[in-house]
Amino acid sequence: MKDLIIGACTNYDWDKLKFWVNSINKCGFKGDKVMIAFNISFATIEKLTQAGFQVVLPGKKDEANGQFVYQSNLPIHVERFIHIYNYLETHDDYRYVITTDVKDVIFQTNPSEWLEKNIGDKTINVACESIRYRDEAWGKNNLIQSFGPLIYEANKNNLIYNAGTVSGRFDTMI
Repeated sequence: MKDLIIGACTNYDWDKLKFWVNSINKCGFKGDKVMIAFNISFATIEKLTQAGFQVVLPGKKDEANGQFVYQSNLPIHVERFIHIYNYLETHDDYRYVITTDVKDVIFQTNPSEWLEKNIGDKTINVACESIRYRDEAWGKNNLIQSFGPLIYEANKNNLIYNAGTVSGRFDTMI
């Protein structure tokens, strides 16, 4: 079975994406590569396609401005997960799924090989921030803005796990 690297971006041009894209293409990864793109220019879509990515465009085509546009009240770092889920719902032929932030993450080695060697009997790989929501301003505000004060209160003593680098077996990731 093949593996998948999937990311999401909004309002990014090629200069913000090229390091992530090029690192995937240079690390030896052989699986599928997908970018879910919101508010993206036709030129950037072309660069992604040339780099071997399938580009998923939830928005509307705006010919006059040369881009796809998408309106949402949710921040991309939250909303991306429903779009990733929607993609996975129609593509169930993956062994591992890798999803990361696309602006500030690069691949130094093939993540499929790392998962093969290291995941063992686990089903998901997520980095812990080693700090609780109540003690970290960005995480606290993100949790409150995304899910409201009731969810924050229920989770404020929990450790934060970084949604910017998550990988694992398909069944767990979906």
